[in-house]
Amino acid sequence: MAIGRFFSQVGIGFTLFYAPIFFVNQLGFSATSVGVALGSASISGVIGRIVGGYLADSGHWGRRRTLLLATAISVIASLVLAATNNFTILVTNSWR
Repeated sequence: MAIGRFFSQVGIGFTLFYAPIFFVNQLGFSATSVGVALGSASISGVIGRIVGGYLADSGHWGRRRTLLLATAISVIASLVLAATNNFTILVTNSWR
């Protein structure tokens, strides 16, 4: 689990490091709009951790199903982020 988490965080770190450069230079978004979009991911992270903790502790969902759901959401959001070409999708995708 620790090794998987390490590789996940390294991948996210590389993505979030180069994402603002890509969206500003290649797609022409303003630096402010990219900052707002990527910064909103922190808010969704707080909400997601609260909901994920609740689901992991519940008898119905459990840890395994919660982790699988979180992984599926992360994969889908990463694919959408890679295909993003407008600001609305960028902001919506940041709320994963």
